[in-house]
Amino acid sequence: LDQLEVEERRDRRRLILDLLLIHGAPARATARQRLWDSAETEVSDFARRNWIYLLRLIPRAEGDPVDPEIEAAARYGVPGMPLFLVKETVNFLGQTRHPTAARALITLFGRWESFLDQDEVDEAARNDGFAALDRLASALARLGYPQGWQALVEHALGRAAGLGTTVERLSDLGSQDLSESPEVVDRLLGEIEDSMPKGMLGRLVGRKGQDLPALVGALAGTRTPKVQGALEDVAERFDGQPAGQAARRALRATPPATPSTQGLSGEIDPDGLPSLLHRLDQEKATGTLVLRPEDGTAPAMLVFVQGRLVTAGWDGRKGLSAVYQVFQRPFVGTFAFD
Repeated sequence: LDQLEVEERRDRRRLILDLLLIHGAPARATARQRLWDSAETEVSDFARRNWIYLLRLIPRAEGDPVDPEIEAAARYGVPGMPLFLVKETVNFLGQTRHPTAARALITLFGRWESFLDQDEVDEAARNDGFAALDRLASALARLGYPQGWQALVEHALGRAAGLGTTVERLSDLGSQDLSESPEVVDRLLGEIEDSMPKGMLGRLVGRKGQDLPALVGALAGTRTPKVQGALEDVAERFDGQPAGQAARRALRATPPATPSTQGLSGEIDPDGLPSLLHRLDQEKATGTLVLRPEDGTAPAMLVFVQGRLVTAGWDGRKGLSAVYQVFQRPFVGTFAFD
């Protein structure tokens, strides 16, 4: 860890992180202690990001405290912190399936909303704020706690002009079964009904009508009769239009994955891929892992059944050849498992 904090070469830092991941629990305990202590010491934000990164990728041992970790990390997800540190903090909180993590994300969401509500925010800081809200919205949706869903829906349907494209931030709700939160489902269904053009002006689409595809997509993982009926209605009434196409995609969507891996997503790099594959194996996960390079090239897709890799594809290659290619040509990007 001492070497990591002074190493200037990126490839060397990656190697050191690999070695720390191999050390496992002792490295995690040391990183956690340094993160706690950093509240009262002068350290670089890059060091804090690395500590949070290690806490995210090395599994928490049974009996390790959860709440203090969340509190220590959450203080670096607020406005004023570098965006790279905010992203790592949100990734960590979003993969910590715990009510305290959900509350921390909701609090950070509110802090960034308040920050962007100020008139004196410059363009660069405002863009960082939009990026932070995008990432927080995804984490709140995928974490699977109704309180987080409610906060996200309130944000989206508030449509505050200074907060960017709020309704578009509902997109990751489509990966969840929202039926355990009837209030959220009813709110979205009510908004869909209000957004549908009526009467003689039915062909004119206002601002709310333009939001219909995003609202419909947010219910893609929910299978209640009311939702099914609403999606079928939109698909029929808006056949061939974006809203109708979104409704048909939602009706064809695969039900959400099992709770342990549902909503598993975040940033990926060569250091994290082995741990991610190991987690899917250990949790006997069934679904598709999509790895998206940050340069915008085609994503790699790995399909698992009960934790075992059954097929894969990337860059024209299939099967094990595609898997080997992912390791032979490592990249930085994002991942999502559904």
